[in-house]
Amino acid sequence: MSRKTVNPFAKILMLICGALLVCAGIFFAQETAERAHASFMLKNTLQEKEDYFNKILDLKGELLKSFVWDYSYWDEMLNFVKTGDKTWAKINLLTGMATYKSQAVWVLRPDRSVVYNFNNLEDPALQRPPIEGSALSSLLARDKFPHFFTVLPEGLMEVRGAPV
Repeated sequence: MSRKTVNPFAKILMLICGALLVCAGIFFAQETAERAHASFMLKNTLQEKEDYFNKILDLKGELLKSFVWDYSYWDEMLNFVKTGDKTWAKINLLTGMATYKSQAVWVLRPDRSVVYNFNNLEDPALQRPPIEGSALSSLLARDKFPHFFTVLPEGLMEVRGAPV
């Protein structure tokens, strides 16, 4: 019986190829695990930053939110919408703007016409709300207490609304 012998060079070559395949597999598995970990860390970091941003936004907007809410439930405000008494508005709304550190105020009737407006930015474009017509009606149909941002020449403006 003849025994077939394998060339020692072929044995070494097969051993090296096997070791390379095992190393490549380990490298691929490690790379996949690292990518998954990096993706998880990135998502986690982005979520933390978004949470911090939202908390800062809430803190910065708390005065404006209080201004809108406080005046929304005030019976005298309802009377003002009916009468449009400019003296009452100057005494109460301008004081409220100073107290709550806001830059503009618009009071609208149910038909969306402006009862009163004032802005301390001296911007004639702000005599009307930054959103009007069907866009305003659509917004108010979705949310009775709208909150959004708009871009003005002076910069970004936070806008809040509430029904009276």
